[in-house]
Amino acid sequence: MQPANLGALYLVANMHLVARRSPEALSALGIAFAHEYAGGRAGSEADTLRLLLSVAEQDDPRRLAARMPFFAGFGTMLAGAPVQGMDAVLATYARSTIPTADASRFGERFSAAAAALGFQATAPREWNRAVFEQVMLPWMRQALAAGRYDNALTLESVVYQVYVKQTETEAHFQACFAQWKDDMRAAGQRFAAALPPVTRAAPGPLPRVAFFVHNVTPLAHVQMLLTVLEGHALLERKIIEPSLFYLEGKPDMIERFRKTGAVVESLMQQGPGYERAFALLRQRIAERGIDQLAWISLALEMPFAFGMRLAPTQTWWAMKYHALETPDIDNYVTGGSQTGGSHVIADREWRVGPVAASDWFRPELADDARRVRESLPAKGPVYGSFGREEKLNSPPFLDAVADILRRQPDAVFLWTGRVAHPEIQERFAAAGVAGRCRFIGWVNTKLYAQVIDIFLDSFPFPCGFTLYEAMAAGKPVVLFDSSESTTGGINALVAPLLAEPPEASEESRIAHEVFRPAPGTDYYYRLATPEAYADTAVQLGEDAALRERAGAAARAFVERLMGDPRRAASIYLGHLVAGARRGP
Repeated sequence: MQPANLGALYLVANMHLVARRSPEALSALGIAFAHEYAGGRAGSEADTLRLLLSVAEQDDPRRLAARMPFFAGFGTMLAGAPVQGMDAVLATYARSTIPTADASRFGERFSAAAAALGFQATAPREWNRAVFEQVMLPWMRQALAAGRYDNALTLESVVYQVYVKQTETEAHFQACFAQWKDDMRAAGQRFAAALPPVTRAAPGPLPRVAFFVHNVTPLAHVQMLLTVLEGHALLERKIIEPSLFYLEGKPDMIERFRKTGAVVESLMQQGPGYERAFALLRQRIAERGIDQLAWISLALEMPFAFGMRLAPTQTWWAMKYHALETPDIDNYVTGGSQTGGSHVIADREWRVGPVAASDWFRPELADDARRVRESLPAKGPVYGSFGREEKLNSPPFLDAVADILRRQPDAVFLWTGRVAHPEIQERFAAAGVAGRCRFIGWVNTKLYAQVIDIFLDSFPFPCGFTLYEAMAAGKPVVLFDSSESTTGGINALVAPLLAEPPEASEESRIAHEVFRPAPGTDYYYRLATPEAYADTAVQLGEDAALRERAGAAARAFVERLMGDPRRAASIYLGHLVAGARRGP
């Protein structure tokens, strides 16, 4: 009755979106957008995408925010069913004024454009690759060239969350960062050169080391740093004077860092924005006479910030990826050895240390774990893999899980994440096992470590702290022999000990004793093929006695070699001191 009624047009479009009817949703949204922004003249999907770019560039931010769900709906449908002519449209986006907009207007305009393009973590990889290469990367470079550093660093963060993390491999990480790290480094140099000079305080009696963390949360890399600083607080003789700088954080975690004796400070106290944050960090490092800045794990903003030469010594303490280097990194530190020393990773020498914590297992959660287990529709074994959904979204790993479940009709698989990734759901559905795969969300992993029977390590990228929690709970773990797991995860800790004779060190003796207690017995399950991985998981599922023995070995390794924060502090902080630059 009212064919031009805007509310009705969006309502019809929304009905198609909810039903995931892509062709109808794209058409209905195109009509609604045309009536709102183009005088009712609807065109093709490519025409609509061009229209949304002009809207994102010019519209009032409040109206952009109100229409954002429909921009995102259009982008989601478009990414799932790309149409002809998209390369030409993406070229139009690449020439946009958005990346060089004033920082106060950039956020809303960029969010609207990215939503219209369907650039999101759940979009098909090939679509995200095209948007990254043809739009996001050119925008990043344009922003850097124009001196819009906040815009460029925001773009880097979004690209990392959406595109880099979508494929969890060392090679993908390296290929992505290689395309912008040098531009970021040069921009950091230009930014620092334009700042007022700073005067450094005199050195102190102990080396002063600052640690930078993006977000102070219970994630593994922050937990590892916290363990080291808590261990340092227990040492009779202190090694360093620690400081912690961060962008965001949870109050309870921040308070735990303060209790270690570290000077803790937010870099956002003068307002949001990376430029303010890193200018303040540069000032504080000089005022306190800090000798070394250790960047904790997440490589975002590091090429830019290290390009500023914030501290005399700049250390990358990587707990995940290792395939990144710049001339501004003076010291490389990572996990991967119970005894310290160094390893060559990606043709680079890294100082290595243990993984430790004092609370891998929480016995007070036993009753809750029992209730959760009783609520599961499982007559057979319960398998689990706990990590970010991007890490678990690996087709070979998911296919191995499906194989395990098909061979055990009563088994159940629990998996985690911030959202239930649709590609994971679809792959399980296609394999016919979706009904026995339960997404449990972002949970207390120490609790669920006591719920499951067997932990399935993801591959090619392995799990970290969640796997150690399962081991501490006495659950066997099944590992895969990937290149990423050679230098990360539990294998980096165990394999070197088992590769040498028991008499080589006390740590080697313990590893052999717990995993290989008798000739022909081996409870360290690291398999070379998906088929062997599934076979071992099924064997553990069917043999409760074997499961008990292997779980006891896993628990013994964690209890005897992964529970001493003071030892971890001595090794890692020793690495930082030893890796300090000499001279100016």
